[in-house]
Amino acid sequence: KGLDHIAESILSYLDEKSLCSAELVCKEWHRVISEGMLWKKLIESRVNTDSLWRGLAQRRGW
Repeated sequence: KGLDHIAESILSYLDEKSLCSAELVCKEWHRVISEGMLWKKLIESRVNTDSLWRGLAQRRGW
């Protein structure tokens, strides 16, 4: 848990499909991805260019 910021930094380079796959690798990766800000950051990067992502962000209150 003390190195979550390093794991998040590395995992932040993944696209959405790879991030989904990474969540399935092990419980620790799932925890880091689901409890961290990775999904939010990924969605925020897509919101300006894709209406589907924009709608998802609005529904989640982002």
